[in-house]
Amino acid sequence: MTEAKVKTPNGFSAFFQLKERVPNKQYEKKYLFLSVFCSRLRLKPNLLSCLALFSAILTGGFFLRDFLELAALFCWLTWFFSHFDGIYARQTASESRFGGFFDAIVNIACDLFLLVSLTIKYLFAANYVLALVLLGLLALRALIMTVRAELKIFKIKNTESFYGRAEFWLVFTLGILLDRVALAAAISFFLFLLNGLQLGAQSFVLYKTSPRPPVKQLFSRGKKKHPRKHRSKK
Repeated sequence: MTEAKVKTPNGFSAFFQLKERVPNKQYEKKYLFLSVFCSRLRLKPNLLSCLALFSAILTGGFFLRDFLELAALFCWLTWFFSHFDGIYARQTASESRFGGFFDAIVNIACDLFLLVSLTIKYLFAANYVLALVLLGLLALRALIMTVRAELKIFKIKNTESFYGRAEFWLVFTLGILLDRVALAAAISFFLFLLNGLQLGAQSFVLYKTSPRPPVKQLFSRGKKKHPRKHRSKK
């Protein structure tokens, strides 16, 4: 007997089968027609992630060259591609473990390219206070991402942050376009600090109240326990 092949929906079939397949978030439904257009072009979500990384590199390069309009344009494109790739993967049922890992690596690299290029720019301009704020912002981003990764390991659900990557990139897009990077950095640093405090408080409460596997069980994954053979007493 031949096994029936399961066809992954693409094009307009992905649009009509969306509600039956996955319960997407409400705001993601407005990206449906764009997902259909990209699927008809046979684009992959990982390609969108690569475009986000390429746009982040161009953002840093144009900002170092003082082309603020082009830097703001590619900063917005970085936000769009890094925000849309996950939505596109969910709506076309093309999620994978490698895709999730690659998307996380690309997000970290995009943040690094933006903040490091801004820091280098203001270090050469002798604006050490703003460079220090940008480095602190980078450290806050890394700390928040680490805490969220640890919560996923312990299978503890946490609420979504009120200031995430999407808001961060949009604020810096406006800051670069209006030549107010210092204001964008100060706003992002303050909101990420509040976000980190909120996440820390929620993590502590959820860690104490949520059911979680013990530490011994986490380190004993993959080890098979062989039953002991009981010797019969003669």
